[in-house]
Amino acid sequence: MTTPLISTRTMVGLGEAIEATLGGSVLRAAIDVSGLPHISFFTHRAYLPHLGQLAFLEAVAQRSEGKLARILANQLRISEYGAFGKYIMSGQTYGAALARTVAGTRWHLSHDRISLARHGDMVRLTYLSYVRHAPGYSHY
Repeated sequence: MTTPLISTRTMVGLGEAIEATLGGSVLRAAIDVSGLPHISFFTHRAYLPHLGQLAFLEAVAQRSEGKLARILANQLRISEYGAFGKYIMSGQTYGAALARTVAGTRWHLSHDRISLARHGDMVRLTYLSYVRHAPGYSHY
């Protein structure tokens, strides 16, 4: 894995969540470490290196005292992810939203794969990230 992948995922909402819970200094330090453009936290029109996002999450995780997952779960909403979020949320049911997630992932993240399978009453959503072994992925 020598070339960083490009993602259309923006960091809108994430910066606000981190600043509100951990402070602006943590946010600025993580942006500096990751090399992500500052503007990516305020617009859905920024294309970001996937590995830069992982570096950002790793930097925040190191400063969050184990609270990063809770911060993300409490603060972020799929509806905040621009056109991709609106597409997912326009599904009429939870199942339709999952199906839209599967269909839209190839346009949202380079080389990542996602599948949805149903076996009786069980539904399995499988996500395989191309950068799953990269530093910082565990926080992603």
